[in-house]
Amino acid sequence: MGKRIRFTCKNCGKGYEGDIGGGKNYALFRCEQCNREQTHPRPFPLQKAIKCDYCGGRLSEDIPPLCPVCKSKDIAWGDIILTYE
Repeated sequence: MGKRIRFTCKNCGKGYEGDIGGGKNYALFRCEQCNREQTHPRPFPLQKAIKCDYCGGRLSEDIPPLCPVCKSKDIAWGDIILTYE
């Protein structure tokens, strides 16, 4: 189940929303290097490492989006705004 969450940058104070997770039939991943979002249909092969289509970095389902202003990774997780499948 995916979630839309309110984030706050600890560096510059910017508040913004972002998605984490995915839906019933797809997974939402974010690249650890370039921070781009990518979706993959479920089920996906767990034994195969899922790589970013843009930079080749490792994809993960639980990385928050970078701050849109200063690009900091130092992010505070806030309230869940909505959940979706």
